[in-house]
Amino acid sequence: MTLRADHVAGGIAIATAIAVLAVSGDLPIGTLAFPGAGMLPTVICALMILFGVLLIARAGQSPPLAEISWSDLPHAARVLAITAAAVALYTTLASSSP
Repeated sequence: MTLRADHVAGGIAIATAIAVLAVSGDLPIGTLAFPGAGMLPTVICALMILFGVLLIARAGQSPPLAEISWSDLPHAARVLAITAAAVALYTTLASSSP
């Protein structure tokens, strides 16, 4: 079986959702009438797992991983670095504003 781009993307989506579920597992889910703090992360993670499984199931239509051009990797790395810096500095910048 050839590893395809959608296999990797679906696997990453599933792994990320499971990691978020593990971290947010102690939050109360509540009920539909009175949702708790863990309701939205649980719903989003369930959808991420569902879409990850769908990606893996439909991966035959995506190009093989070996044929993907990585020419946009420097741009993606810059976007990831800027996003990580913004997330890290968010609380500092938010608390310093009047």
